[in-house]
Amino acid sequence: MQELTLRPFLKSQLMRPVTTGRIVHAQIFAGPEGTGKHEAALFQAKALNCTGSGKKPCGVCPSCLRFSDSNAPELIEIRPEKNVIKVDVIRDLIKEVSLRTEGRIKCVVFYEADRMNEAAQNALLKTLEEPPAYVVFYLLTQRVESLLPTIRSRCTLLRFSPSSESEVASMLVSRGVDGEKAARIARLSFASPGKAVKLAADEEYQGVLEELTDIFGKLKTEKDIPYQAQRMGRFKDKPRRMLEILETCAGELMRGDCVTPLARALKSNGCDGVKLMKAVITCSKRLNSYVSYQYAAEMLLYDLFTFSNV
Repeated sequence: MQELTLRPFLKSQLMRPVTTGRIVHAQIFAGPEGTGKHEAALFQAKALNCTGSGKKPCGVCPSCLRFSDSNAPELIEIRPEKNVIKVDVIRDLIKEVSLRTEGRIKCVVFYEADRMNEAAQNALLKTLEEPPAYVVFYLLTQRVESLLPTIRSRCTLLRFSPSSESEVASMLVSRGVDGEKAARIARLSFASPGKAVKLAADEEYQGVLEELTDIFGKLKTEKDIPYQAQRMGRFKDKPRRMLEILETCAGELMRGDCVTPLARALKSNGCDGVKLMKAVITCSKRLNSYVSYQYAAEMLLYDLFTFSNV
């Protein structure tokens, strides 16, 4: 497990139960995707179970090492199956947490807690009303209003707000990413710390981005389209990755603040964000209709040529 850089205020909030010994047994972490809810829950769970002396989590005790390796028996993770968390999952969970583990705090993390159906939430309710002293529940959600009022009333709510691009870039630099690359990734991730960390480690993503930048930089006339479309054939096994990058660039163009070289290359050819987004959507529809990738790629460029009057 690799934690993101948590904001000082947030870290102090998470550490309060650890330093005071007053454990908060039911917490809702609410906020948009990529704002650090998951990392915060695991950080506190790791700190609560740390057996080292001094600052917690120490990162070197057996418990911390197990958390770092995603192999901690104290950690129970509940995820939706087919977009729902059913009542049977909650009943099995209640049985599991009823078995006390001496000296350890069982930490239950619900991913997309709002995916619990009403029966599942009601089944969890009694346990939240009288939580075992050795259990902490973390309910992670983007839609806190989807949780029953009775659930919300028994939990402490901690809201996670989006980061700024400068905060995300600074976080990446602190993790060893080059400053210019960090700024580019912060923009590509829409200032989502979680997504930014993934992109920084995703060499394939970086390779596709650089190749697309070169392709669109060399697209000057209609005569260039067949050859550049042929070059795009190397993305045949990852078309969604290509479209994801172009969609992100469309967002840059619509905001009018182009940081990435690809967005600048598109802008220099007269391509605006709305037209690029339409071309990306059309290309996606073609691929979903089982049109050959090569034809879809070539038509994407012709669409953009028409839009941008290259």
